[in-house]
Amino acid sequence: MEQFPKVTVIVPARNEEKVLGKCLESLLASDYPKEKLDVIVAIDGSKDGTEKIARSFEPGVRVIVSSPKKCKADAINAVLPMAKGDVIAIYDADCILDGQCISKAVKHFSNPKIAGVSGTLKSYNKDQSVIAKALSIETCFISYVEKFLNDLGANAHFLGKNMFIRKDVLLDMGGFNVNSFSEDAELSLRLKRYKNNWYDVAFEDSAVTWHEEPSTFKSFWNQRKRWTRGLVQIVRTKRRESPKMFLSDAMHGIYFYASPFGLIVGTLLAITWFLNLPIYVFAPLLGLFLFNMSLLVYSRIHFKESMRDLLYFPVWFALSNIQSVLAFKSLFDDLRGKEISWFRVERSTL
Repeated sequence: MEQFPKVTVIVPARNEEKVLGKCLESLLASDYPKEKLDVIVAIDGSKDGTEKIARSFEPGVRVIVSSPKKCKADAINAVLPMAKGDVIAIYDADCILDGQCISKAVKHFSNPKIAGVSGTLKSYNKDQSVIAKALSIETCFISYVEKFLNDLGANAHFLGKNMFIRKDVLLDMGGFNVNSFSEDAELSLRLKRYKNNWYDVAFEDSAVTWHEEPSTFKSFWNQRKRWTRGLVQIVRTKRRESPKMFLSDAMHGIYFYASPFGLIVGTLLAITWFLNLPIYVFAPLLGLFLFNMSLLVYSRIHFKESMRDLLYFPVWFALSNIQSVLAFKSLFDDLRGKEISWFRVERSTL
């Protein structure tokens, strides 16, 4: 693939008038060659000023309006056949791109074995609330874990935004799964198995995008309820695969859906309190906890984030364990066939 392939950026947008303008401004200000950049805003069922804002950026962007779709994945799939690029990039309407983000990510496609690229996410509203500050620690940590695992030779996983994939591969795979509540994770696992695992997904830590964290507990709860339900769907679908493949997938998932800090500390306390065993029995678990803590600290150093934010670690600790409990609730709801609607983070005006 040439040095600057044609890139189609798809921004699904429903009732995104508060944030869409800044997102499109950052896209059009990118250093990527303008003649090689094709931006599509996929508007489905908006009832606010989203379409008006999107059209104010014409002809720099293409605005495609449709009736309400089932979910984000459905909205993206609907415009995929209209994409002019060889590479598809996906961004949510709350994203603000670094000027070199697209250039840094797309360089990986010169390698024919690379089918997808995932980039770094950072939080631009971390000072909005205590919850947003705590979740910004998680966002930084997860981005670094993806880099760490990718450096060790594991395929990166898509994080739902700031993601790139070859158009021909995505179309051949049938697009995004509209029945999954975690379409990014589901696509990552499908791509890993595509063509007998011939393709790889790279992580580019210098391809940076900022996004909005949930700033209230209600927003956090609704977001993670969808994510954990998506996890349950994936696990139940893949449960008959080999232990090796399952563990390969779990390397990524356990850091996101089940707090390693909470699980390890909980295990240590349980062993100590109920079994009254000496410290050396759970020394390996303690070592794993310390390893995770070192990754957490180094994630701040690598991405040049403030160490003072780690004062909010106890809040993230609590939220991540709530998410772990929520995963069990999601399993119960899935077994009962309880319906759940797609949810996005409540936006604040930029």
